[in-house]
Amino acid sequence: MPVLRRVAFYSSTVLAAFVVLWMVIVNDQSIALNLIFVQTPSINAGFVILVTFLLGLFLGFCLGALRVRLNKPKA
Repeated sequence: MPVLRRVAFYSSTVLAAFVVLWMVIVNDQSIALNLIFVQTPSINAGFVILVTFLLGLFLGFCLGALRVRLNKPKA
């Protein structure tokens, strides 16, 4: 069972990386973002998707680690 879980994890990771790289390559039109306090110049839409995906991965990892640390049973 651990081998199957490991294979599923690595295959989903490779698939996600492929999808992100494909989005960066395919979405080559420029967009300008109006954020709350700042307006960005025209940047590649694929780059925006890539940065958003990586930011979500990083925040999810950090929140998951925080949750594990806070819910650790007291010894």
